[in-house]
This record gives sequence, C-alpha cells and structure tokens, in this order.
Amino acid sequence: MNESAHIDNKPPPQDIEAEQAVLGACLIEPSAAERAFAIVEQQDFYPEVHRLIFGAIQAVHRRGEPVDLVTVSAELRRLDQLEDCGGGDYLTKGLIGKVPTAAHVVRYAGIVAEKSVLRQSARLGEDLTKAAYDNPADVAALLDEYQARFQQDIYRRRQAAADSAISDIDAQDLPTILGGTTWLHKPLLARGYLTMLVGTSFVGKSITAYRLALSVIGELPWPGTDVTVDEPGVVCWAECESGQQSIVDRIEQWELTRPGIRIAGVEGERRFSIPADLDEIRAWLVQREATLFIADSFRTFFGGNENSSGEVTNALLPLAEMLRDLNIPGLLLHHSRKVQELESHVFELEKSRGSSAIYAVPRIIAAMDLPDRETETRRLFIVQSNIGPAGDAWGVDIDPETGLPTFTDEVPQEPREKLTTRTCKDFLTDLLAFGPVKAADVLTQGAEQGFRQSAAYAAAAKLPVYRRKVTNRQGAECTWWSLTPFPEEQLFTDGEES
Repeated sequence: MNESAHIDNKPPPQDIEAEQAVLGACLIEPSAAERAFAIVEQQDFYPEVHRLIFGAIQAVHRRGEPVDLVTVSAELRRLDQLEDCGGGDYLTKGLIGKVPTAAHVVRYAGIVAEKSVLRQSARLGEDLTKAAYDNPADVAALLDEYQARFQQDIYRRRQAAADSAISDIDAQDLPTILGGTTWLHKPLLARGYLTMLVGTSFVGKSITAYRLALSVIGELPWPGTDVTVDEPGVVCWAECESGQQSIVDRIEQWELTRPGIRIAGVEGERRFSIPADLDEIRAWLVQREATLFIADSFRTFFGGNENSSGEVTNALLPLAEMLRDLNIPGLLLHHSRKVQELESHVFELEKSRGSSAIYAVPRIIAAMDLPDRETETRRLFIVQSNIGPAGDAWGVDIDPETGLPTFTDEVPQEPREKLTTRTCKDFLTDLLAFGPVKAADVLTQGAEQGFRQSAAYAAAAKLPVYRRKVTNRQGAECTWWSLTPFPEEQLFTDGEES
C-alpha cells in the first residue's frame, strides 16, 4: 500500500498507540472486535504488521470463531505471518499489554479511522497537484473528477462505515444477535446505557435522582408504583456539584451514606472527573458491584469546556462505553440554563447550554421543568429515547414532610397565554425575517393564524420587535415592525398607504 510522500520529512498522519489499543482490545474481548469492525477497515491501519493482524481478526470472526489471542495467533501462523507480525510476544506485550480494558475501543477506532482519512486525503491532494502541473485542457472536468473521487473513495465510505457491522444481517435476527434492552426502571434507566436528566437549577433533579436511588436499594417502591425490587442493589453516587461543606450538608440531609449508597467526592474520597478518572470509576463500580451509577452534575463531573463538541464527545463516549461493558445504567444530571436566563421554566432542548454533543451520546434524555409558575408541581418527561418508547410524562411534587418527590399522573401544562406568546414569537420571526412589515398587516396575518392582538404585542416585546411610525405623502400615519433597528432616515414613506 503506497503512502503519501512525506512533507518536510514528516511521516503521514498516524497514531500507532491508538492502533495498538484497537487490536489489543479485540484480543481481550470478543465483542470489542464487532464494535471496531463498524468503524475501521483493514486498510485504515498504517503499518503492514497491524493490517495483517486486523485481517486475521476479521478472518477468525467470519468463521464464527471467538476472537482471542489463541485463535488470532493460530490464524497468523496458518498464513505464515506470525513471525512477520513480531510473534506471540508482540501480540501479548505489544498489544494486550498496552490496553488494560476494551472499554475505549470505539474511541481509539475513531482515531485510527480519522488518521486514515487524512492519509487518503493527502494522497488525493498529491494526485491533484500532479494533474494540475500537467496543465489539463479542461479544468472543470479535472475538479469534477477529484471531487467525485473524494466523495466516493473517502467521504461516502467513512459515512457508511457505521452501518458495515450489520449490513449483512437479516433484520429478524437483530434481536437475537444484539440482545434486547433490559431495564432497571422503564423508561428512565436502561441497563448498559447512559441517561441524562436535564433541567434548571433548583427544579429538583438531584432529589429525584436520590428518590430513584432509594428504590434501587429497596427502601421505597419505584416512583408511581407499589413495586419494590426483588433484591436490593447498590448505587454509586459521584457527588461533584458543590463546595465541600455543601456536599457534607446534603449528604447528611439525604442520608446518602446509608447502606446501599456509595458516595465519592466527600472527605476521604477524591472527587471524580471524566475522562481523566474513567479507569478509577470503572474499578470503583466493579468493586462495589454497582447497580446504578449517578453523577451530579455534568458541569463539574466533566473537567473540560462544555461548549467544545470534541472535548464533550471524548469524555462522554468512553463513559457510555464503560456502562455498556458493565451492563449498568448511568444517570448524569445536567443544568440546562440558569433560572435568571429563562423566559420561563419550560424546558427546550434546542435552547440548552453547551455543545449539542452533550445530548448526542446519552441514549435517553429526560427533562424536569416547571411549566406553570402558579403551581409548585414539576413535570418529568422523556425528551428523546432511541431504545424505547418515551411513555407519559409525570407530575412531581415535593412532599413537605419527607422532602422527597412524589409522582402523579396529573401533569402540569404551560398556561395557554404563555404558550400562545411563545408560538407567536416564532410566527413573528418568520414573518419579519425578510424585512419590515406594516403593523396592520402583522396583526391581520396573526389573527388569521389564531393569535390575539395581546399575544402579538407580548411576543413583539419578548423578541424584541422594533416599531417606527411614519407619514406617507397623503399625510396618513403608518406603523412598521422590524426585527432590526430602523435607520435614522425614513425608508418607508414613498408610495405607501397606512
């Protein structure tokens, strides 16, 4: 396989350690190979020795044999390639010895795939440079050809890679092959998956998570039911939210140190963060035989920039992979926005703070909000789930005696006037997007959409809408509405009527 020429004596893009991690993960856990196959191909590895080893892994898997050190070594020996690959010593020390866990195989496979794309792009660029120096007669045809090569050979193949692992599987066999989803609590907590609970500060996320923890350890029934667990479990709670004394006060108030709930982040226990402490978190969960993992909250559990999609993905994806490997659910709490920044307490995913990658990795996103400020009843609902139906929302009240949430089927709704104002804002944004419009026309079209004048004026104030009263040549006054400030000169006088 010809690699692109070096530039300034630099080798082509590559990450040998990531390649070793992928191969080592495949050798220590059979399921890791299937996850790697969905992301990388044999040609994506840089050195020939790694391509040979990955080819042997693929061959073993195709025959239906378990992928491990013994079967892959045997395949390489059968092909008379074992010594070319460094022998069994390289497979054990150079690969398996470099990766203590297979939890991160997807992340490392992604790195290998990215480096491969860069090498392919470099080669394509070199070919284009050589073709350009040949002074082609038809420049447009040259560009079309290389654009097509990029789309077909690089971009489309990479986009289709995620489907490659199951492309040849009959749909009716998927449940057997992939295994069905099992639930700790449906529809909030699925074993092996990450759930994110989002809402503003003080809306009740933490106490709701604590209420779920009490159900896991068998002290209370599952919310909204009289069903208790058959066998009490263990909740591992990573407390990352407040200062040291605040944490201690909350632990004492909620009795987080009661049997069955293990707490990290307090005196005598270090506070965890991702992705740096992922291996320690994994050991912590395994040693305590955790049934549920809770981290409160994402902002402090994640030590990076929550507006950076790359940093967020590199932290959350390994966490999700770890939960999948351990087959336990994770509940991660996240502040959507500060209360003082809100127009209302109604949750809107698209207006939540931070990178959209925060919501891309969790398989279930739940939200808590306070849609009607005339009542203290919260609303808990599934915003999105790609592993099961969302189900109905719950009403959540805080019991004044116990301080714990109680769940009800009486779900609060946003008052009609507030809902109308918010919807009317969208109407005004669309109507005024291309420039100023007469106020009379705005109100007429709004009425046709079912909005009262009061809703239109309230929505205009919220956006805000700029208004200017002008006089036409006939001396009649006319008011215009605009999303942008009016210039000092009057632009809308000539030939206009009120």
